[in-house]
This record gives sequence, C-alpha cells and structure tokens, in this order.
Amino acid sequence: MSGAPTAGAALMLCAATAVLLSAQGGPVQSKSPRFASWDEMNVLAHGLLQLGQGLREHAERTRSQLSALERRLSACGSACQGTEG
Repeated sequence: MSGAPTAGAALMLCAATAVLLSAQGGPVQSKSPRFASWDEMNVLAHGLLQLGQGLREHAERTRSQLSALERRLSACGSACQGTEG
C-alpha cells in the first residue's frame, strides 16, 4: 500500500481542517443555531476516513511486528531449551 495515507498524514489533515473551520470566525451571535454546510461536513468526513485508514494501517503494522517478535522469541526459547540438556 505505497499510496495509502499514513496516520501522520491523516492527523495533519484533521489539524488543517480544524484550523480552517476555526478561521472562519468566532461564534455567531444569532438566535437560530448555525448548521455546518455540506462542504464542511464532507471535509470532516474525508478527514475522519483518512484518520481511520491510517490508524488501521498502524494497527496492522504493529500486529505484524508483534507476530515476528513472537516467532523470534519462540525460536530463541526452543534453541535455549535444546542447549540446557
């Protein structure tokens, strides 16, 4: 997955989204509530999607590293038990 976003890229996108949304101005003092526009919702949804994909990739990478470590420790344990006798 060389073209897939990383967790860092997803976090940067979320931070940029927060900055852009907050740069639109302070809270509006109106009697009716202000709802987010479709564009704002799409940007937020896209950022959350990328964040989720980045976190999933990070979890899969960590899981594979732990599996490799477990295999190495198992092989070392077997080798150490064979030399004790």
